[in-house]
Amino acid sequence: MLRFGLIADVQYCDIDDGMNFGGTEFRHYRGSLGGAARAAAAFAAARGARGSLRFVAQLGDIIDGQNGGTYGAGLAWRGAPRSDEALARVLDALDGCDVETYHCVGNHELYNFDSAALSAGPLNDGRHTIAVDGRHYFSFRETGWTFVVLNPYEVSSMRPKHTEGYAAAAALLKAHNPNDVLGDAPCDFFAGLEGENMRFVPFNGGCGGPQRAWLRTALAAARARGDAVAVFSHLPLFHEAASWRNVAFDAPEVLAELRASGNVAAVFAGHSHRGGFALDEAGIAHCTVEA
Repeated sequence: MLRFGLIADVQYCDIDDGMNFGGTEFRHYRGSLGGAARAAAAFAAARGARGSLRFVAQLGDIIDGQNGGTYGAGLAWRGAPRSDEALARVLDALDGCDVETYHCVGNHELYNFDSAALSAGPLNDGRHTIAVDGRHYFSFRETGWTFVVLNPYEVSSMRPKHTEGYAAAAALLKAHNPNDVLGDAPCDFFAGLEGENMRFVPFNGGCGGPQRAWLRTALAAARARGDAVAVFSHLPLFHEAASWRNVAFDAPEVLAELRASGNVAAVFAGHSHRGGFALDEAGIAHCTVEA
């Protein structure tokens, strides 16, 4: 038996508990640090149990965007960014499990850090991995399994405006969302949206063509080795395990790659805080981990 740990959407911030930015759910901002510590204790206990825990996958949004000092300004606090301090506190809590940890990029990572800072920071120090060869998507092997870490924010309006990733995201948002979601004025991202188009909002993103091509190659290599495959992604890929509001821009295209490969067992994601589970038409298990 191969055992690994999962944790999603810690979203720690040293502010009082309260409603989230959209006013849709109650959040334990400060208390989430204790949740991370309890998870680490459970992971540490699993390391010594039969079928020792091999690694932990942190599925993104490890700290809240309000640590960046702009997202949510006026909702809870205003001040200088304290992203580094918040990240250090969560990592200190998680490091109690003393096991290698792989990290997914979530939207809240990008509210706090740019891609270069993520690659050069404590989430990529050898014991923690968020990037390999400068990319925030990569794979690794464990006992007959290939684990694929996707970055569904390669195409994102949170990327620098001069990049191809921003341009591609802006084009998709303008094509599918009638609201001025890229403007400076606040607006309802979902006004007038229905069904599949509900995924085209700024806090989601996409893998993009180059990453999907890389994924196809990684899946073929795993298949040639006889490996089963599990996928980690901050954004869910199958709406029935979350909702159309929470999946990646190019979830249908990514799913087509996974289903065609024939050796993908499961997709583990975060982002949709209530969690969810569904089997798709190819028998792939989609597990959205609760925040």
